[in-house]
Amino acid sequence: QKGVDIRFVRAGMLAIACFFILGSIAVIPFPSVGKSLAMTNISYWMIDANAADIQGLFNGLTWHPQTLGPTLAMLNAFLLSDYLCNFKRRHWLYRVLLAGIPVLIFMSSSRTALFSYLISILSVVLFFQSERHVPGSKRQRVLIVCILLGLAGTMVLSFHPRTSARMHAFLRKSRDPDMP
Repeated sequence: QKGVDIRFVRAGMLAIACFFILGSIAVIPFPSVGKSLAMTNISYWMIDANAADIQGLFNGLTWHPQTLGPTLAMLNAFLLSDYLCNFKRRHWLYRVLLAGIPVLIFMSSSRTALFSYLISILSVVLFFQSERHVPGSKRQRVLIVCILLGLAGTMVLSFHPRTSARMHAFLRKSRDPDMP
């Protein structure tokens, strides 16, 4: 049997990631497209063109926020592993896509996506540590950066009350951090 050309697979996955991530970022200014109306009493057929305050969870290009989040977490695993293991060059597109994923996950208020996102980062870093073709110094740098970012994130969430309130609101799926 013939093998599959890995460049074709990488290009296809990158195209899918660009479609979902950049497309979801593009619909942020359009709440009638990007927000789930299932959380409101608004019917899809009765949307007022001037309705500025459409409530609901962000769903990007998918039709459900619980679909967008886990899809982004899976795409994060691919993009991060491809970014770390692509030794020849670092492409700016990977950086943009990887930076957009946590923002979109936060906007979707998907707790499952948050935990899947964290697990994808942990698994990619752990698998990267066992990669034999990577110099030991690069493996150590990636591990140290991952640990430092995790500690910094934990400290920001623990010590800054406003950020902590936002995280609690995210976990409760409410947008107002002052709401019980």
